Amino acid sequence: MNQPDSHSVVTEACHNLTARLFTADSAEVRGICVLAPATGVAQYLYDDFARWLNTQGFHALTFDYEGMGLSVNGHVKDSKSDKLSWGKYDCPAVLAFVKDKFNDLKKAL
Repeated sequence: MNQPDSHSVVTEACHNLTARLFTADSAEVRGICVLAPATGVAQYLYDDFARWLNTQGFHALTFDYEGMGLSVNGHVKDSKSDKLSWGKYDCPAVLAFVKDKFNDLKKAL
């Protein structure tokens, strides 16, 4: 079982998000799946699903929204992020990261 690679994704609001890439061992990768977390759910809770996707031939990318889990910069109580900023800044930054790094693969969101 491979450990995921950590990546820093910078948003337009200059927040650093931590994303983790679970890579498929398959010689023929079928695509990449972006696992956007539910509200208040840390990305590590998606590890088993990401690893299952790997067995099906897909890379999987998990991430934490700004102010959550591995994307907390400072104390969580000082975070000014909310659902609107996650949609406006965090999601587009993660999608741009995937498009830049995996432009040749089919994407599943």
